[in-house]
Amino acid sequence: MFAFTGCSSLTGKSNIINLLSAPKLSENESNIVAAIENYLGEDISLKYSKNMGYSAPIQLIDIDFDRVYEAVVFYYAPNKGANIRFALLSHSQEGWKVVADKEGLGTDVFYFDTITLPKVYGRQITVGYQSANIGENFFVTYFTDKTREIADYVENCQYIVTGDMTGSGYSDIILTKESNNKSISFSVLTFTEDLEFRSLGTKKLKYAGVEVSQVMISTLKDGRNAVYFDYSDGHNRMHTEVYALENNKVVSCIPSGIVSKSWEHEPVINSRDINGNGYAETATVIQPNRPEEVPSFKYMEWSDCTQKDAERIYYGIFDIRENIFMALPDQWQDAVYAAALDNGFEIINAETDETMLRFTEIESIDDIESGAYSYSVYLGTNLWHLECSENMDTSQIEHVYKSITDFD
Repeated sequence: MFAFTGCSSLTGKSNIINLLSAPKLSENESNIVAAIENYLGEDISLKYSKNMGYSAPIQLIDIDFDRVYEAVVFYYAPNKGANIRFALLSHSQEGWKVVADKEGLGTDVFYFDTITLPKVYGRQITVGYQSANIGENFFVTYFTDKTREIADYVENCQYIVTGDMTGSGYSDIILTKESNNKSISFSVLTFTEDLEFRSLGTKKLKYAGVEVSQVMISTLKDGRNAVYFDYSDGHNRMHTEVYALENNKVVSCIPSGIVSKSWEHEPVINSRDINGNGYAETATVIQPNRPEEVPSFKYMEWSDCTQKDAERIYYGIFDIRENIFMALPDQWQDAVYAAALDNGFEIINAETDETMLRFTEIESIDDIESGAYSYSVYLGTNLWHLECSENMDTSQIEHVYKSITDFD
């Protein structure tokens, strides 16, 4: 799967991070920085991203498939303006050499990827730029093929995701834009034999004035790739739309056109491959039979909404206090209820009041009483204890244990 990050609130938690102090660089990285500084005649400060494709200030990438790594660097230079800069360096026996150095189209980078395209050799570099003081982002493709002179491709956008939408084996690009009336549209761009990007079509999302939380490419069960849009509309509702290409035309993959649910909590519940089967699922909320459960828990099902009859993958419960989802056996639906504990929750048989399972956070593995129905689960750095009823069979326990997911 491929997913995007964008501007506005999306980058609040994982924005481009300006190092508060100089990173501890390896000798190789120090040589790369020195090559840029010698080229410019001034010192630079590195920038790096934690949200899209790279987490170190300097990326070593085999651009031209010769098993020799090039260096991609995003940096600031005090005398070169406020915008971030992009540098590409090659390596030889003589050391590192700057082969491209350009001013970026914003003060920060919110997207980074390398893509392969027909008729051009090597990996091309795609970047999304944003600036804090303007509401417009820019997408740039830097062409690296040494045998061709191809101008950088630039287009304004809101969000970006790249992946093979056409099934050609090469990368395509999905760009979203927001119009003056706050509607969101997206285009699928493919690279042609004429060495230019061409739009295969533009679609508009159903609702305007929304906040997009995710754009993601995932594989459908018919083998096509599809782009998933998850967004909220400001009225405590979340929506999912899914599109793929059919005869090189953009078509909806959801029979009803859209999946919607009420959701007023954080984090947002985006589509994801919830069970690791390689396909994306989308959540919907099931209203509980017991109203007193609503404040702490949401019952939901995760389904492949692109099937003619939506295929349920999981039925389960979401603890909105801890942002944890747990699948429950399908036959428990409407037969159990959840009760909050100070450090977790338990699922209780509504007819017999038997505790079917208890899920609690613990400090140490030593706090667990071992047994055939006792399991430990790490979610991030936190340790949890799952204790199941002896009336649960092995398949039910495995179903619950393997599904526990932290949404933080």
